[in-house]
Amino acid sequence: MIVDELMEYTKPLVHITPEASLFEAIQMLYKYRVHRLPVIDTNTGNALFIMTHKRILRFLFLYVRPPVSVASA
Repeated sequence: MIVDELMEYTKPLVHITPEASLFEAIQMLYKYRVHRLPVIDTNTGNALFIMTHKRILRFLFLYVRPPVSVASA
């Protein structure tokens, strides 16, 4: 009986698929106010990766360069 009562209070697992974009992952982190977002394989149901704020920021720092500004002389 206690397990049935506890199941009423559980929330569904917030996750994304490997096909989701980085933008979708950021939206999910923000919308559901979570700090970790599992990437779940749709075929097997296994967790492939855990997306975090830190990993997203690291990716952006390493691979996304700001536009080159042209200084007017």
